[in-house]
Amino acid sequence: MRLESQGNRTWELPDQNLHQVIIIAYFPIFAAPACQRQEKPSGHRSTAEGLCPEIPEMVTISVDEKPGVQAIKNIAKDFAPVAGEHSAIGRDYEYKRLGTVSILAALDRHTGHVIAQVHNRYRSREFISLLQELDAYYNSECIIRVILDNHSAHISKETLSFLKIKPNRFVYVHKPKHGSWLNLLETLFGRIL
Repeated sequence: MRLESQGNRTWELPDQNLHQVIIIAYFPIFAAPACQRQEKPSGHRSTAEGLCPEIPEMVTISVDEKPGVQAIKNIAKDFAPVAGEHSAIGRDYEYKRLGTVSILAALDRHTGHVIAQVHNRYRSREFISLLQELDAYYNSECIIRVILDNHSAHISKETLSFLKIKPNRFVYVHKPKHGSWLNLLETLFGRIL
């Protein structure tokens, strides 16, 4: 790929898509952790720009909860489509309430992978359960940056004591109080619920 600037400078770049080139050129702090690991005797690894210091890989996770979701069960069977009358599956409006549940989810902002849990309540122990699942899912050398709100379960004594036994594993990034729209999980919950 050839890129030319207004000053008649030309750069020859390896075969990469433009998105990768922009990330490497304009946001090197974000590109460095995504470098492919290649063992170098000097403790460096190679990138499109050359050598960069060995930086632990970091993933960014959006975490949010959706409390009070109605768990319902249909009473009647679905109606099969009938040619000429209705082309879609029909559903009776009556249902049985089975109470409410809380959905706790984590969205990997790099891959789109979602880890979700359903609980009857949402307290510190449920949040710690999600952190434990994240800890087990990702490589042990990886730093997990968690974007979340200021819910009491996120900053409780139980949660903080769990974080102390996993030093430098989780990095919290708290959203502003009225910035729920900054969390991608709000959009996901809006689509599925």
